[in-house]
Amino acid sequence: MTAPQVLGNFDRRLTQDYRIRGYLIDHLADLCGQDDSNSEHALQLVLDLLANEHTILPTKRSAIDGTLGRLVPLLSPTEQTNFAIDCLQHHRQARRRIGLKVLAAHFLPEHKKLLLDCFNRFRDSRALTLLTRVDADISEVAEDILRNTSDIYEQARVFGKLIELDLQRALQLAEHHPIAFVWGAGRARCSEALPMVLKILHGRYDDFANLSLVVWALGRLGARGPLQQLADSYSVALPTRGDGS
Repeated sequence: MTAPQVLGNFDRRLTQDYRIRGYLIDHLADLCGQDDSNSEHALQLVLDLLANEHTILPTKRSAIDGTLGRLVPLLSPTEQTNFAIDCLQHHRQARRRIGLKVLAAHFLPEHKKLLLDCFNRFRDSRALTLLTRVDADISEVAEDILRNTSDIYEQARVFGKLIELDLQRALQLAEHHPIAFVWGAGRARCSEALPMVLKILHGRYDDFANLSLVVWALGRLGARGPLQQLADSYSVALPTRGDGS
């Protein structure tokens, strides 16, 4: 079966059995793998589905998102990115998820604003999460991410990057997100961040919920002196280097 034949057998209204649809997509994927020019047929199918989306029954909405999610990887990188950018402004979360997945693989610096816009419009935290995970300078958007996510792990990822990019800015933001800063400093293993880590520690001796995280960060920063003081305050012994510390 050729690529045009695949398109000829594909029901744009998604009323055919999902197994038939899956078979056709798999066959088209094989054809694209054999000849890059077949990606043009995949693009045509994507465009056809989008053009006919208003005719698809509401019960088939998940089907069209799933189908598009399987077809988009068959497109050229440029077409994938163009499709992803449109997805970020879609009202359905499933469609935005397709766009975020594509941008994770084809991220460019100019996508940072698009991701922030996606979050501001839909409050979709996945857009912020992607910003913390891609290899990009997030210094200009770090404050927005920290302010709009309550996940301390994601906040720590922000600080881990920001400390390496702009330590002074990270220190300014540490006051509002102290534990996330400590965790980020440990991730970055930045000795210059140690004074702020110690300042935060001294104000949180009774914060048992995050004490283990502070201890971990001090260990990552090689701050054995402060670790010893902390151990003494709780009457516990630090392991010696011979014990595997």
